[in-house]
Amino acid sequence: MRKLFSLLFLLFTASFISACSNDATKPASPSHNDGTIHGEIGSADFEFEVRAGGPGDPREGPFILRGSHLHYDADAGALVVDLTVTNAGIVGQHEPIGLTFIKLDPDSVTVLNPDNSINDDGAAVTFHFANDDGVWTPGEQSLPRTVLFGADEGEAIAFVARLDIGAATGGGAIDGLVWNDGNKNGVVDNDEPGLPGVGVYLRRFAEENGDSAQTPPAQVTSTGPDGHYAFNQLPAGGYVVSIAPSTVTLFPTTPTEIHVLLIDTNGDVSSYHGANFGAIPQLPPPPPTGEHVHATGKFYPPDVFVTFTVERFACPNDSVPGPLIETDVTPDPNCDGGILRGFVTEVAPERTAFRLMATWVIAPVVDPPLEIKVGARLDVHVHQGPGPLGWVADSIALWNGPQDEIQGRVDGIDVAPDGTVRLRVLDTWITVPNIKG
Repeated sequence: MRKLFSLLFLLFTASFISACSNDATKPASPSHNDGTIHGEIGSADFEFEVRAGGPGDPREGPFILRGSHLHYDADAGALVVDLTVTNAGIVGQHEPIGLTFIKLDPDSVTVLNPDNSINDDGAAVTFHFANDDGVWTPGEQSLPRTVLFGADEGEAIAFVARLDIGAATGGGAIDGLVWNDGNKNGVVDNDEPGLPGVGVYLRRFAEENGDSAQTPPAQVTSTGPDGHYAFNQLPAGGYVVSIAPSTVTLFPTTPTEIHVLLIDTNGDVSSYHGANFGAIPQLPPPPPTGEHVHATGKFYPPDVFVTFTVERFACPNDSVPGPLIETDVTPDPNCDGGILRGFVTEVAPERTAFRLMATWVIAPVVDPPLEIKVGARLDVHVHQGPGPLGWVADSIALWNGPQDEIQGRVDGIDVAPDGTVRLRVLDTWITVPNIKG
């Protein structure tokens, strides 16, 4: 599962070297596509420039984080640094302004003097300003905030942190953009518009283990005409925001899940404005359940069929709801059953059934006899029958085609955590490429 810990306005990794030296601070490396900054800090002052939002977004900053007076306090058992933040952008930002440590490494490292009573991951500090007017104006620098990291002398410390800017009245907010990432580079370019009408799903972390896998969506919304969406009035806590269910009609170019931690600092809940997702619309979208398709590709055991093409095709008796409905219409095996062309992956001990790719098929009596063994490439026409195996072979022949094939009704659609769309046809899951027909 691909997961991205996305952070509000600032996501950077820095290494503190707690042994003192006279080494000069190395310049911060450029921002990565995911907004990260990597740097190594010695005993000298350091500085990071960070941005948020997309091109032209007035919230993007830049913002400057500076550290000074870095030293190790043996009595406190702490690495000590004075932090300040400066608004180097052209737009005023609403206070409060805080810094949340999302990840501390190694795990033994703690923040000894947080403002939210959390000492490990999730510890937060708040910056104060000489001009306490509630607005972080362009050019304004905060007062120094001394932070003590509990660590052994000489121990290297790394962390991932988030700059929290402002707080929604009565709760936090999570918002962002779903955009048409035409060049698939995961970056919002000036010529790439937002995607309207995309479903976005929000759910809470499961309390028992911090995982969101077993919690239902707490809220669902859709992107507006410009591709933006928002969840407002959120209490503090951990959230997963996702577009994965919507990737039935979208091909994602970025991770489809973003984990967000909203922190309550003295009654103010932080907000996260950068939950952005890149995707490309699948045109046309994948076929719905019940439609007939013909997929060509290659089967990879135990259950992956990677398709080259998927084509829709019409059936003359599509008025028949399904193969198990009693009708006077003669079943068409191409429509009310299907075709499997590929290799045998398993044979039942009594040799009365076999698995062709990932589909179990009941074997008929074949005249002349045809040896069915693992690895044999067969062309099998099937219809749906009773019992747990479900599919019964009408005919079996050798298959010498250059690729594997599956033809039948779509009876299931699945979206994997990474956004990959799969269709279940004749009990075999197939991936979805460009659709024809």
